[in-house]
Amino acid sequence: MEAKKYLWEDMGLRVVSYEGKHVCSTAPTPNCPSDAIFINLWFGLYPNILRTYYMSYDNNVHSFNRQMKEKGLHHLYHLNVPEFPPALEFYSKQQLTVEIVENSILVENGEVLSGQSRFRMNDYLEQISNAFPELTFYCSAEPSFKASNVVDCSTLNLLQLSELSNHCKGFLVCGSGVNAATYTEPNRFKPRCFVGMSMPIKILLDKRNPPIEVKNITGVLRFLRTLVSNNPDICNSRFGDMCTFLKSAAEKQLHRLFNS
Repeated sequence: MEAKKYLWEDMGLRVVSYEGKHVCSTAPTPNCPSDAIFINLWFGLYPNILRTYYMSYDNNVHSFNRQMKEKGLHHLYHLNVPEFPPALEFYSKQQLTVEIVENSILVENGEVLSGQSRFRMNDYLEQISNAFPELTFYCSAEPSFKASNVVDCSTLNLLQLSELSNHCKGFLVCGSGVNAATYTEPNRFKPRCFVGMSMPIKILLDKRNPPIEVKNITGVLRFLRTLVSNNPDICNSRFGDMCTFLKSAAEKQLHRLFNS
């Protein structure tokens, strides 16, 4: 928590750090101020909400409303589920120390601590870089391979990576913190590819632009080929048709998993 205080401080919020074990209940932490209403917005807090809404904004809204009802405060605090989830907006303007070039892709290549992806992006960076010399890959963690089109962004924090993402053409992500930081308004309709997800997951910024989910390097290369072939208008109808097809296939698979 201490390492991520800057994210909340950017929004002008008072931060009280808690260094205890993972909090997976609605019981307040020992250091929660007595005049505060404790809310836990962990995606997995309510298993039935997680099964229905996965890791999505809708999950947070329904979890918040249920906790308000449990505390007898639902008549005061209640959130409606919007048609389209709101975008992330940080308040401070970030100065970037890396040069931003055309045809850039933000790559979430660090370790995924919560285990939602088993794909080791660093193991394939050289193959990706060599296959697409016309693209520049900005890596959120230290890359395993050095090339003119591979940029090490491991010194940037999430605020800076969020700002960087606003200038990128697309995203290769594993559903972790870097991915979350890219959900800004400028990125709403950019192509996004989730790689190697190991659990049923639904992370949609906007259902009008569903992300693509691939399992291996073959899928990653196919996604990048689509971006290159559609350049400069990456988000054209051909890409949209591909998104719709893959989204439909993924949802059918999820339905089978949860109803088997």
